[in-house]
Amino acid sequence: MSSTNKKSFDLDSISIIDFVSNKKKPLIIVILLGLLVSTIVSFFIDYKYKSTVILFPASSSSVSEVLLTRNVASKDVLTFGEEENVEQMIQILKSEKLKSKIIKKYNLLNHYNLLKSKYPQTMLSDKYDDNVSFIRTKYLSVKIEVYDKDKDFASNIANDISAFFDSVMTSMHKERAIKAFLIVEKEFNKLDEEIQILQDSLKTLEKLGVFDFETQSEVLNRAYSTAILSNNNVAVDKLQKKLDILAEYGSAHVAVSNLLEYELLRFSDLKGKYSEAKVNIEQDLPYKFIVSKAYPAEKQSYPIRWVIILVSTISVAFSSLLLLILFDSVKKQFFF
Repeated sequence: MSSTNKKSFDLDSISIIDFVSNKKKPLIIVILLGLLVSTIVSFFIDYKYKSTVILFPASSSSVSEVLLTRNVASKDVLTFGEEENVEQMIQILKSEKLKSKIIKKYNLLNHYNLLKSKYPQTMLSDKYDDNVSFIRTKYLSVKIEVYDKDKDFASNIANDISAFFDSVMTSMHKERAIKAFLIVEKEFNKLDEEIQILQDSLKTLEKLGVFDFETQSEVLNRAYSTAILSNNNVAVDKLQKKLDILAEYGSAHVAVSNLLEYELLRFSDLKGKYSEAKVNIEQDLPYKFIVSKAYPAEKQSYPIRWVIILVSTISVAFSSLLLLILFDSVKKQFFF
């Protein structure tokens, strides 16, 4: 067969309008069948309700840092979190720790009918990820979307995910805060004992008559000189004993006093850190701001049946037209 006699397989040479007109009967039949099948199939797809919660992360500063520490005017417990706080929030919301809380509370393995599945945990995780999503908005908030066939289930899960976010964050922070508190508490108690020992030492020295080395030394030496000049031997003997005691224990009194002053300054700073660490353990402030809670949806969100029917019908019609064009072109090329 020569090339001049061959019908070229060229769609551009086909008049689509004429072709559709000639093939309208089979096309109409296929389109009607597609419409019927897609309609039937759409009613077999499980419908789902959507519930939404919108959150803003709170600033990551600790309560003690904001409320107890000085010179932090730029920080506030009412401050919204920044971009990194949004990313941290999404990571926590997606965490296995939070997911397992929701799965356990709502018995999702049974709710999703996966008890007899070959790989129940894998399918459960996939199903959860299909029905629960976390979306970062352009306003640096996080949108929690939950789909479920039960509208109350969907709204309850969405609200509990929001609530469990705080419990997971509290658990994580408290674990670290407790360890920090125990370290500070140990040093605090140790320093308190050392200060008590120093104070007891000063009391012992004071019982011996040593109160202020410099002042006492100056006064006693002046009195001693006066007693000698006045030939008051009794006073000289008494003053000599006091001077001997001062000479023996004066330097110790100075050392203990200076060390006690230094340790009291340390104790003051450590007491502040102790108070902050204790507040961090006991704090119960939320780590989020709730913009809107979830409520049971009044109508289903998925599937949108008319969209499924329309898209499926158009796809069937387009595919059928292409197949008919292809079949007609091949038939003309090889059989005519």
